[in-house]
Parts: sequence; structure tokens; C-alpha cells
Amino acid sequence: AEEKTRLDTKVSDIVVVQMGANDITTIRNGSSRESFDSNNWGNVYANRVASLTQGLKAKTADVFWFGLPIVGKSNLEGPYQTISNIQKAAVKRAGGTFIDIHDHTKFGTGNFAMNGSYQGRLQQLRAPDKVHFTKSGYDFVAQVVLGDLVRFTRERDRRAALKNVELQ
Repeated sequence: AEEKTRLDTKVSDIVVVQMGANDITTIRNGSSRESFDSNNWGNVYANRVASLTQGLKAKTADVFWFGLPIVGKSNLEGPYQTISNIQKAAVKRAGGTFIDIHDHTKFGTGNFAMNGSYQGRLQQLRAPDKVHFTKSGYDFVAQVVLGDLVRFTRERDRRAALKNVELQ
């Protein structure tokens, strides 16, 4: 017998998704290929994001999709913003929750930064490639993401609890 995963049992409370950093590429669309940042590429990509979100929503209570971080490479920053914007619209259309981490990953500086305050001291939070994070940087992002997840689930639970209550 085939072993069932947690998603097969429909018992997951949430699924967290972050992807897209390697999606600055041509997409196969049947027998054609769509070039990145063309209108048709955006439509095909959005449909795939929505389809994935809908598939996950069928197996779990909530899908939380996190956008891409700010990066320190100008050739990637624009495309990452494009991808996150497409994801945001598609995830919302499919009933998921999109959380933009772009500003969070500026570490309070207002722009791309290699360093930021974490655990009470200034630390290097970005890897030398200006795309990835250091271990402390990933911990920082995880802490922010967890805070967002807690906030969104509390809001959802509060709305559910007040569903049939008339507020005065």
C-alpha cells in the first residue's frame, strides 16, 4: 500500500510557500515557449501559481504564500518584484494569503542592506552574493514570517468566532 502524506489526509492547518527566485526563465506552454516578462508569460505564470494555490487549499485550511525578498543585485530586483506582484494577485484570486516580505528584508534600513539589528546587535544578515541570507538572516526572516503567520491566524480565528455575532 502506498504511504499517505499529511496532505493526503487533509489534516494540515497551514501550508507555507515561497518560490520564484529561479523563475526568471522561459516557460513551456504546450508547444510554445513564453519569454520571461512577456504578457503571455505573466498569464501562464499566474495561472500556475493559482492552480498550485487551489490544489493546496483543497488539502489544507490555509495557504500562506510569501513573496520574494529585496536583493542587492539590480538585474534580479526588478524581476523579483514582477514575480512577487504576479504571485500576489494569483494567490489572492485562488483564496490564499499572500505576505510580502520585501520591506521586512530591508531590516529597517529603507533599502537593501547587508547588515541589520538582530538579537540586540548589528549582524551581517545577507550572504556575500547579495541574494541569499546568512544563518542569522534566515533566522531573522523566519522570526518575521512566524509573526505574520500568528497575526493572520489570530485574525482568521477572531473572524470565525464572531461570525454570527452582531457587533454594536
